[in-house]
Amino acid sequence: MIDQQIIDMLDDPDSQVRTNAVKQLARMKNQEAVQYLAAVYKTDNDPEVRELARKAGLYIKKKMAEEQWTGGDEIEEDESDSEPESETYDVSPRAVESSKGLMDSAMNAHVSGDDDRAAEFVEKAFLANPNLQYEDYYLSMAATILGVQGEQVAPMLLSDVEFKGGKAKRKRKVKEGEEDVTTEKVIIDLLIFWVVLAAIFVIGTLIQFQLLSSVMDAVVASPEFSAELSPSEAAEAEEQIALFMNLFLGAGLVATIIYSLIGSLFTVIMLLVQYAFIHFSATSILSGDGTFKGLIHKLTNFFTVSYAVYAIVMYGMIFLVFQEAATMMSDPEAMSSGLDGLLSILSFVSFVVTIGWLYWLGRLIGSNYEFGTTKGCVSVIISYILMFAIACACSFAFSAVIGNMVGSMMLSSG
Repeated sequence: MIDQQIIDMLDDPDSQVRTNAVKQLARMKNQEAVQYLAAVYKTDNDPEVRELARKAGLYIKKKMAEEQWTGGDEIEEDESDSEPESETYDVSPRAVESSKGLMDSAMNAHVSGDDDRAAEFVEKAFLANPNLQYEDYYLSMAATILGVQGEQVAPMLLSDVEFKGGKAKRKRKVKEGEEDVTTEKVIIDLLIFWVVLAAIFVIGTLIQFQLLSSVMDAVVASPEFSAELSPSEAAEAEEQIALFMNLFLGAGLVATIIYSLIGSLFTVIMLLVQYAFIHFSATSILSGDGTFKGLIHKLTNFFTVSYAVYAIVMYGMIFLVFQEAATMMSDPEAMSSGLDGLLSILSFVSFVVTIGWLYWLGRLIGSNYEFGTTKGCVSVIISYILMFAIACACSFAFSAVIGNMVGSMMLSSG
């Protein structure tokens, strides 16, 4: 505990009295004294007193380790006063002022006993302005708050920081399993998704063809069909239906595969665009910490599995609906009520699956950026808003360009 009389001497009008108080604080080799010396350095109106307070604060930290404090005037020859040889960073004036304000807040929190909050302010200050490590006053203040030696401050706060574009940013820590997410693996994930999605389209088309064939068979076999046509006409109709089905299954299947591959590739490209917007929303707006490759890996595998499962469930339900319709064609009322029931079940299953799918999507995004499921869902919503806004802007610009071209053509023709 520092004597109150010494603290009162720091406010004495006589600069010599204040100088003596500074020296008495330095002789104590007490970290508590450093905060008072820092206040003197910041507020005293005598430059010599301020400089002595600065050197005394640095000297306390050094001599506490060496246990060689003598209390003499050799404090003024402290070799720590030399200029640093390290390269400084190009920091904006605004960042410099912000860092100083953060250090003031850190000292206030430290004096009030909230060292955890004080340490947070110190970290933010050094990230805003890494050059603080070269200013003895702030370096000493940070050392006092963090409870370390002055030379340990920079390694503790800036060892895992990279400085780009005038801003210091802490390097993200590689999470467990993340080192396996390579570019090659991401490409393989996207290729698998592309093939699976194309297969889903093709299988869906084949199922629709099979259902159409079942319905046509049911129509041909119905008594109403036989009653309206003669046996020869009925046989000819059946032959034409069979010919149409064979033609579709032959030429139509090839066209379906080509169309599915092209359509699936377009879906993959659009999915990558949405990934980019989600990544931007998660990192720039919601301050998430994750990689773009990690996002692609997590979501693409999720989409591959979920789309396959969803297709199986939905195609199964659709198959049941058409089978029910085919068997009830002779009874329109029964068919209507039966279809209504199946469609209600289909809608409910679709709703439940969609809610669960969105929740799991948000959870995966939240785990990739380490900010939880809620922010994961929010990042998806923000990405849709951004994509919609950009699409509207592009549409407006395109319409304006077309309008100008048409107007120019009309003027030139007139």
